[in-house]
Amino acid sequence: MKNIDDTSKRRLIHVLISIVLIAILFVIDRETKAVAMEHFGKNPAPVSIIDGVLELVLVFNTGSAWSMFAGKLNFLMVITLICLIVILFAYFKLPFKKKYDILHVLLAIIVAGALGNMYDRVVFHKVTDFIYFKLIDFPVFNVADIYVTVSAFFIVVLMLTKYKNDELMMDKEKKEEKEKKEETKENQ
Repeated sequence: MKNIDDTSKRRLIHVLISIVLIAILFVIDRETKAVAMEHFGKNPAPVSIIDGVLELVLVFNTGSAWSMFAGKLNFLMVITLICLIVILFAYFKLPFKKKYDILHVLLAIIVAGALGNMYDRVVFHKVTDFIYFKLIDFPVFNVADIYVTVSAFFIVVLMLTKYKNDELMMDKEKKEEKEKKEETKENQ
C-alpha cells in the first residue's frame, strides 16, 4: 500500500513540476516574441548578433516549419492538438521513476513549445519568428521552435542510447511481467 502512495505522490510532484515548467517556458516564449514585435515594429531592419552568422529579423509564418502548410490554420491546429494528445499520453504512460525523469521534462518542454506556437496561431493567425542563422540560410524560427527541436533531438538520442525498446513498453502487463522476471533473477 505504501508503494502506491509513494507512486501517487511522485506522479503528482512530476505533474506539478511539469505544469510550472510549461508555464515558465510559455511565458519566456511569449515575452521574446513580444519584444521582437515591439523592437521590429519600430525598426524593421535586421539586427546582427554575430556578423554573417546570426541575426534577429521579424517574420510572420502562416504555416509550420519551413512555411509548410502556409495558410492552413485549421489543419495546423488539428495536427497540433493531435500531437499534444499523443505527447500527454506518452507522458502519463511513462513510469514515474527517477530513470525516466528526463523524458518527462523533455516532453513537458515540447508541450510548452507547441502551446507557444499554437497561441500565436489562435490569437494572431500566424507564428512570430525572429531568429535567423544567416550562415546556413536556415529558416527564421523562434524560442518555441527551439524547445520542440532540441527536446525532440534529445529524446531520439536517449532512445538510441539510454533506453531500450523493451523498457518503454506501453503495455502494462508486459512491463509487470518483465519486472517480475527481473526480481526473480535478483533473488536467485
